[in-house]
Amino acid sequence: MNRLAFTICFNAAHHLLHNNYAEYLLTDVLDYWVISEGAVMSGSSPYCIGDNTEYQIDGRSIDSTNEVLDDLKTRFPDKVVVLRKPGLWNSKTEMENSAIDTIREKYPEGWLWQIDADEQWTASDLLCNEQYLLDNNARIGDAKFYQYVGKDIIAIGDNWGGNSMSRLWKWQGEKCITHEPPVMDISGKTVLMPQKFHHYSYVHDCDVRFKSNWYGYGEEFYQRWKKLQMQTEFPRPLSELFIGWEGVGGVIIKQQIKPM
Repeated sequence: MNRLAFTICFNAAHHLLHNNYAEYLLTDVLDYWVISEGAVMSGSSPYCIGDNTEYQIDGRSIDSTNEVLDDLKTRFPDKVVVLRKPGLWNSKTEMENSAIDTIREKYPEGWLWQIDADEQWTASDLLCNEQYLLDNNARIGDAKFYQYVGKDIIAIGDNWGGNSMSRLWKWQGEKCITHEPPVMDISGKTVLMPQKFHHYSYVHDCDVRFKSNWYGYGEEFYQRWKKLQMQTEFPRPLSELFIGWEGVGGVIIKQQIKPM
């Protein structure tokens, strides 16, 4: 089956270029990749509650994301499509369904991967997980992940890498129901896939600054994250970073894991 993927993308040039990952996906991994670029409306989900005005112009990223995406389109014209909407997207779910609709125009079915901009897999991991779904007669694959909160700094806890989320579907044209959490309009068996992905959600300073505002964490969270990057003694309690958050149990460790 064809390996298809969708991604939503906003001010993510650093992720696309990290480990040269976007080029790697298009050279060695994916048959077709549709990327929805741009900002969503504040309040479009319980998580997106801040003000993103200073991070976008007319709904577009203000870093070099669009230059990176346009370069990929030029070099891989048959494998990548970039979708943009005038102004703001209504929601991340709208961004995902627009990408899925575009995929459906070319491929009615296949392995469908959700690959967020700050997530990385190896080709062998994807293949292993696809085979696992086949072996278990499943249509939905959930994945655990390495949750990075700094360079080679990994959070280990129930809701920080210890949980799982859907990332692979044996897809036959179905739509996305919601982005948070990822749910596709697909019925069938769900399995926990054996291979994890690398989630670089709190590695880059620009990401943590934006998320401190957009997700309502506050400046205090950003300052705690900055302090964590200077620490030399590990493990440390996860609650040291996520002070006052419900369900935060676990530790922060220093460990170098090479994804590719």
